[in-house]
Formats: sequence, structure tokens, C-alpha cells
Amino acid sequence: MKYVAHSCNTKTGDISQTYSDPHTCPKSCPFKCHGCYGENFTTRRHWVQSNCTSKTLADMMESKGHTKVLRHNVAGDMCIHDTDELDGELIRDLSRAYKGVKAYTYTHASKSAENFQLIHKAAENGFVINMSCETLSQVMECRENHVPAVLAVYEWTQKDKAARRIDGITYRLCPASHDKNMTCRDCGKCWKKGRKEVIVFPVHGTNKKKTRAFLMDF
Repeated sequence: MKYVAHSCNTKTGDISQTYSDPHTCPKSCPFKCHGCYGENFTTRRHWVQSNCTSKTLADMMESKGHTKVLRHNVAGDMCIHDTDELDGELIRDLSRAYKGVKAYTYTHASKSAENFQLIHKAAENGFVINMSCETLSQVMECRENHVPAVLAVYEWTQKDKAARRIDGITYRLCPASHDKNMTCRDCGKCWKKGRKEVIVFPVHGTNKKKTRAFLMDF
């Protein structure tokens, strides 16, 4: 794991961040070799580096300092190696390290009862884990299990609208994706506990075309 006390990332803003080894990613993640931004050169430089573990993260944060908001895993996930299941021990370590910090992240782990339970427990401890989705049925599954969801799409087609409502669920375009003056630090939606809105992320970057096969226009 790599810990960064202060970030110069223009999208997230100046918030503390971590990167986790690619082996923490679920084996069935559709973005693997198909548009994962972690595989881009700039992100990968950080992704393959390490300066701590989940056991020493709290000490690293204390020594280097941290911001009030922390994005866990700019790249990487929290799964047991070569599975789609979240690592409960890892999440417990992270929850302890992030006590008193507004920490949030995303996971492509499977939509299983066990994973939903781990996400609920993390939320109780103040660590918000968003479940990443590619379909509306996946979003509905998360909604039925009271787990915050985000949706990746190829294009947001409602150019004149920042939100739309389908089957009782509000889908909101990530503010930082269309407002150059907005950052994750300023927005705060993804670390809001109990959020019912689904945040929508249109893919971008040089590998965007690789996602065409499995992402929809929305």
C-alpha cells in the first residue's frame, strides 16, 4: 500500500490518498485490461509503489499527517487475492486507521451478502465503501441491501441535466466530471453516510474505447 498525505490531483483536490497493490482487485473486475485508469502510466507509477501496510497505515498517517478527508484506493481494491470477496481483516484494519477521518472508497467486489455486511460494518465505523456498478440491476441490488452505489457509464447523454430519476432512484452526474471548478474535496457526496443518490461516472481517458463492450450510455 502507498500512502500520500497531500495530493496535487486536480480532480480529487488536496486530500490524503492511498493506492493498493493490483492483487487486491477482484478477479472478475470488468475493467481489468479493458480501460482501468490504474493501468495508465501516471497512476501506475504510484500503484506499484509501497510505503506501508494496513497494519502500519495509522502510524504513517500520524507521522506524515493527513487531511480531514481521505480517498482510499485511487487504484486497487480490498479483495482477498484471486477472489471477488472483500477481505474482512483488511477492512477492520482500515476502519481503525481511519477513525476520525472522513474516509471513502469504491469496490468492484461481488454483490454478495457477506460483502454487503462488511460494507455496513465499515460504515458503522465511519469508513464509507461505495459499491461500483455497471448496470441498473446491480444498482437495484445495492439499493435493496442499503449499500451506497456508483454507476460507471460510457456517456452521460442528458447533456442539459445533472440528474435523472429512474424507478424511484436518483442518478446524479459526478459534479467534478462536468465542473472544472469542483473537486472531490469540495463535493463530498461519495463519503456521505446513508446516501441514497447514485453517483454516475462517465469513463474518460485514453483507454475509454476499451470499455465500450460492457458500459452503456446513460
